[in-house]
Amino acid sequence: MISTVSGPPQLALIKASVNAGVRRFAPAEFEGPPSLRQNNDPLDRGRASALAYLQHYRSYFEATTVFVCGVLYERFQPGGLAAGRLGSSTGVGQEGHYILDLRYMTAQVPAYDSANNPSYVCMTAAQDAARLVVAALDMPTWPAEFRMCGERLKVYDLVSIARSVRGREFYTEPTVESAQTLKYKASLASTQAEQLRLHNLAATADGQHDFADANLNSFFPHIRMTRFRDWLAAAWAGVP
Repeated sequence: MISTVSGPPQLALIKASVNAGVRRFAPAEFEGPPSLRQNNDPLDRGRASALAYLQHYRSYFEATTVFVCGVLYERFQPGGLAAGRLGSSTGVGQEGHYILDLRYMTAQVPAYDSANNPSYVCMTAAQDAARLVVAALDMPTWPAEFRMCGERLKVYDLVSIARSVRGREFYTEPTVESAQTLKYKASLASTQAEQLRLHNLAATADGQHDFADANLNSFFPHIRMTRFRDWLAAAWAGVP
């Protein structure tokens, strides 16, 4: 069972899976490793409770795993995640809500972590993630985490990639942020939507979407991962 729901519906799905004798279960994660999330995570969306449920019912399952893919490239497509009916509860589902607004050429870049070191991000195309998930279904055993990554980039390098792909300069100079400034701005935000958007940026700045050991890539080296620049160029081809 691969869950695509969060919050109370996912808890109900876990209970139903136990009652139905489902052998394997993967919760709706598909972001960074859970171990990198902070306590009382403002972006939790019930994920901690789901993991606690799976731990409680672990003896009922043959195996459970978390699929870790970092940031989906589709956050940057025309229409954003919402265009693919994804990310409705993430706070960054709309076009331009996460780092880059490629239509109007503006950017808010979570470039530095809490120690003022450059931030990195692991990203994956949804199609590549789906191919790896399907391949993993037939593996005889599942580890606690399946990690996949299409490309690991310095966050600020997204600016130059966007400039190159769009063939134009930014309308205003990209705003460079640190994790601290983003968290402070989130504390002052007047709407929940803006708070979630800023917390997403802060999470990236703090390295919550950066990881090593992409073990799922290693298990299936014949599955070629799409580079971000190539994906972005295809996604925005023909868009003025």
